[in-house]
Amino acid sequence: MKPGNSEPRVVGMIQSRMGSSRLPGKALLEIGGCPLVARICRRVALAETVTESVVVTTEAAGEAPMLQQLDRMGIGAFQGSTDDLVVRFHDAALRFNADVIVRIWGDCPFVDPAVIDMAVRRLRDDGLDYCATFSPTRRTFPGGLDLEVYRVTTLERIRTESDDPFYREFPADYLQANTSSFAVGSVEADADYSKFNLTIDYPEDLELARAIYDRLEHGKDMAAAADFHPIVDLLEQEPVLLALDQGQARNAEYLSKLEEMGE
Repeated sequence: MKPGNSEPRVVGMIQSRMGSSRLPGKALLEIGGCPLVARICRRVALAETVTESVVVTTEAAGEAPMLQQLDRMGIGAFQGSTDDLVVRFHDAALRFNADVIVRIWGDCPFVDPAVIDMAVRRLRDDGLDYCATFSPTRRTFPGGLDLEVYRVTTLERIRTESDDPFYREFPADYLQANTSSFAVGSVEADADYSKFNLTIDYPEDLELARAIYDRLEHGKDMAAAADFHPIVDLLEQEPVLLALDQGQARNAEYLSKLEEMGE
């Protein structure tokens, strides 16, 4: 059941843009006949704790094709600061009257609504300011099930307290650097699935995602196919699929900026 008036308004925000050096225009590349960004929105909307799912993008002119497609499909969108992620998401939260936002990356076609619910409920029940599916030292979910849950008041504090360009792009790092001031937590999977990657960064990733869809989701009700466990089972049973995206560099931009900071 979706939250009522007494529950915080939780908005799932899919961070997506058309620009990509490795896979240009990937937001509109199709998986099972549906644009990647729309497929993610539909999965996020299945989460019981989420009131609404929208796309958050930049003010760059190149986003127009994606915005037009989203409008045709009746999916809400917001354009915000190109260079300041905290401002972009905080402004989007204000625009959609959110109390809590769930940040989902636009390269995660198999985001699991049950995992979203797990993280949102942990934030709510434990009174956290921030909750994620990973921590700086531990990751158990497959890559591609990454998500972060922020109270809007947390984003507002980051916006007010720090003007460091690194933290304005990677706000979770600011929270981790200030755990005495913020209640930070994470959730874990029922086993360690971190060796699997389900993100779309390269053409090989897209090929893998389409193969998974064809085997597991095609012709099924989306709600019945949303669980990530059958996906990892399939990859264990068919290692030839798993080999499609092995050896690719991940999080290169983030790691490069960490190196620039001397960390």
